[in-house]
Amino acid sequence: MMPVQEIYLNGGGLLLLAFLFATVLSVVHARRLKRRVAEQDAFLRSLERDMQAVCRGARGMGDTVIKLEQKLRHLTERQDSLDLREPNSQIYNHAITLAHRGATVEQLVESCGLARSEAELLHLLHRQKRRRARARAR
Repeated sequence: MMPVQEIYLNGGGLLLLAFLFATVLSVVHARRLKRRVAEQDAFLRSLERDMQAVCRGARGMGDTVIKLEQKLRHLTERQDSLDLREPNSQIYNHAITLAHRGATVEQLVESCGLARSEAELLHLLHRQKRRRARARAR
């Protein structure tokens, strides 16, 4: 049997050895964690740069959309003003549609208010187009 003092010394030595082992493991683990935190910080900075680039692109796209909307509004206003200048164009478009559907000269004069000569011309032109379309369909 071992004397009590040797057991205490051996037990104390084992305890010291276990403490040193735990300390070494803690230091290794702390270094790994520190490295991982540094990697995540770098990744976060990269994401922040990417997000800033996306925001700049979105701002640029927004400016482009605003310019396009302004241009569209201007073109719409211009088209509306041109339509107001040429009210007869709507009458002629309606008369052409009726002629395509086979309206007679009298129907064009009555429903569209065209002069007889205008109605005859439209009727003649679109009658010939109908004939050509029928011939192609055969």
